[in-house]
Amino acid sequence: MTAAANPADIIIEGEFRVVAERTLTAKSSPNTRRAVARILCWNAIFVGAVLVIPHLIG
Repeated sequence: MTAAANPADIIIEGEFRVVAERTLTAKSSPNTRRAVARILCWNAIFVGAVLVIPHLIG
């Protein structure tokens, strides 16, 4: 193979090692549930503020 070979034709050989493997479970953690509830709560507060404040001002 020459130095001007197509880079797609170059095969890199080596060893690959799995550093960590995580299996996804169907059950979500309590921290994730709390975070989702917190986000939904703040979204509801902001949407409510956007809808109510113009009525209070106008």
